[in-house]
Amino acid sequence: MKKKILVIDDDKELTQEVKEFLQYAGYAVHTINDPLKVEAMVKKNAYDIVLLDLKMPHLSGTSLVKTIKDRVPDCRIFIISGRPFAEKLIEEEGLNNSVTGVISKPFYPEKILEQLAAL
Repeated sequence: MKKKILVIDDDKELTQEVKEFLQYAGYAVHTINDPLKVEAMVKKNAYDIVLLDLKMPHLSGTSLVKTIKDRVPDCRIFIISGRPFAEKLIEEEGLNNSVTGVISKPFYPEKILEQLAAL
């Protein structure tokens, strides 16, 4: 059975690129560019993995981590961030136990696939 992945980022081009290479690697992938739609999407689908941008308009990535974990406690969440101190922010927000890892922008598809395969 294919692992289900949700990619959340306000950058439509980025989410499309990530979706394409993850589907090619055999994952079932959905994308969301509007963080306000995340809760409804997570209610409909139990995702195995979420790739989540930390900085988006209208909602912070850190609040979305809590929303996702409330709905799907076993979901593995990777933060996608261009910020140099994403790990520190995750620690400050008390999300260490909720976040599986950080994927730094710019990223390489092979690196993401390695992290996912390690699960």
